[in-house]
Amino acid sequence: MSFLPSLSPGNVKQRLPTGFKFDNDLTYDRPTEFLDLGINAEYGATGVPEKIIGLVAIFPSGSGDGNNYVAFDLDTTDNSNYTVNWGDGTTESLTTDTTHHHVYNYTGITGDTSTTKSTPFRGYRQAIFEVSLQGSAKFSSINFNVDGPYVNFSHYTIRRGPNILDLFVDNAFRRMGIGKKLFATLSSYCIRNNGTWITWQCQPKNESALHFYRSIGGRQYAALDFELANNDLVRLSKKV
Repeated sequence: MSFLPSLSPGNVKQRLPTGFKFDNDLTYDRPTEFLDLGINAEYGATGVPEKIIGLVAIFPSGSGDGNNYVAFDLDTTDNSNYTVNWGDGTTESLTTDTTHHHVYNYTGITGDTSTTKSTPFRGYRQAIFEVSLQGSAKFSSINFNVDGPYVNFSHYTIRRGPNILDLFVDNAFRRMGIGKKLFATLSSYCIRNNGTWITWQCQPKNESALHFYRSIGGRQYAALDFELANNDLVRLSKKV
């Protein structure tokens, strides 16, 4: 799922920030190319209703299929249904306390409207979805940490994630928790950028490294690695 920052990661209560400053070195400015969510214009500084409005990046087929969806599990205080306008012409009434998802089609976003933008920005098109409640209902639980349609390995592999080419801790500083901290930091970076996996390689006889990777939750796949290098690489490059 590819949410674009609509308020800001730090958020400013009931207001869209302009040049919101996280610290002395990091300021978030919402790109003008993002679709306007209309929150300030419609509701002002007060009176923001109980609803969810999200901005979604929709990638071309083959370059981000695993991110072109929204999935969630929402609960309401009175167990009533809620309505979702997905922004692409689809509106649904959904049941509470159930996982739901919606998959967007890049080619289906054909115009610039109040809820869609077909003009690509950073390689993606955009759509706004809106979740509205009935009557006086409130959200009792909001969970976007669900898989949606991507629950098996073949779908899992097209989701985003980094491949570690080289990560090294000097011998003098091993067994001090540094390696675990490095992987924790990379995991945090991966999640913040809509990633779902990290891959890396290890020599099969490096028992200490294998033990460490398994201890942090790494899973070993029975795959074979191939390399194309040196003269073979040059030879093949000339066949283009």
